[in-house]
Amino acid sequence: MAHVSICDAAGCRITVDGRLPHCPKCGGPVRHARQVQPRGWVLLIVGLFLTVLMAAVTFYTAPTMLAGQENGWRFDGTPAQATMILILFALVIGFGLGAAIGGLYEILTGQQHPAFLRAIFLLFTALMLAALAIGFVLG
Repeated sequence: MAHVSICDAAGCRITVDGRLPHCPKCGGPVRHARQVQPRGWVLLIVGLFLTVLMAAVTFYTAPTMLAGQENGWRFDGTPAQATMILILFALVIGFGLGAAIGGLYEILTGQQHPAFLRAIFLLFTALMLAALAIGFVLG
């Protein structure tokens, strides 16, 4: 595989064949495709783990939270609180899927996709705000 350099500057992002220390267009720092792909694998594995784990937690807890006592388990919160918690679970699942998709993209292309990075950041922000709201409501 030939070496590919990718400019890290937000306004540039050109891809150049060869292992260059700086971008030939803007002079900014470059990242090599081989440096991006290992991070892609980490994102893919962590994203899939988070998605599968939270999907399992949601699958096993949602019936109890939404229907009341089931199999000896009981949820003492209100239906609104159960809904908020399930929304938080959905945001975690979405965050995991976003990370996995972004990681897969990085593995296949050797580049980071700015739109994926923004989407994951927005999901993370929504996740933190939802967690704060749930903590406020339940606490």
